[in-house]
Amino acid sequence: MKVYALVGKSGTGKSYKALSVAHEHNIDLVIDDGLLINGSKLLGGKSAKREHTTIGAVKRAIFHHEDHKTEIKGVMDQGKYDSILILGTSERMAVRIANNLELGEIDEYIYITDISTSKDLELASHNRNKKGKHIIPLPTLELKTHFSGYLLDKVKHILWPNDSGEEFISEKTVTRPTFSFYGKFTISDKTIQEIIKIATRDNELIHLLKVKIVNKDENILITVYVKTEYGIELQKEIHQLQRIIIKNVYQMTLLNILKCDVIVNDIKI
Repeated sequence: MKVYALVGKSGTGKSYKALSVAHEHNIDLVIDDGLLINGSKLLGGKSAKREHTTIGAVKRAIFHHEDHKTEIKGVMDQGKYDSILILGTSERMAVRIANNLELGEIDEYIYITDISTSKDLELASHNRNKKGKHIIPLPTLELKTHFSGYLLDKVKHILWPNDSGEEFISEKTVTRPTFSFYGKFTISDKTIQEIIKIATRDNELIHLLKVKIVNKDENILITVYVKTEYGIELQKEIHQLQRIIIKNVYQMTLLNILKCDVIVNDIKI
């Protein structure tokens, strides 16, 4: 496997440029902050941006933990990949990642200062240091279950066609990590309950009685107890209610909703 390294100081836009570099050099895999990425698909790993301390983030990014190393090596062994791009803040960091994952020596170094303009570097530094924004080179939908409840924004642009002539659309996600100066964003069950009450208050056929929220592995399960009017198309109205609840809770919180159960406790005649 040919090993590339994209090197640049923290906050210089490496993650933003990662997919462009991979596309230009026909690189199969990208290693970024503890994640293994293939195109727009997350293959495995855990993001360093989920760690609670800077030290924890560094350890996660270099695959210091044995279970983390084993997972990523196992995924790579299962597929037929010819090349990989490692993102690192220095050559030393890139080499350490390559050694931890037993990838061998790095064949080619690419420096962020060589592929970015001074304006690009200034903007990247401003977004990181002033706004606390971090880029992850994956679509928001792909990351939703891994960053449930965090503030995520989409960044999308079109890359030039590759050798096969295909146009490539790159979507990235902006997140504010736990260890940034913004701190961790959490959403209480009471807030979710209020969102559901507001979203369903105009429904004259189904009346909300109670809402139960269960947090499970950074996802949520919603159960709503309702009273319905006699003679309505129950299945149709319940499905519509579920869609409204899921849509509103997701739009307001970005939480990953595993399911939304509706239990009819009473029928008004």
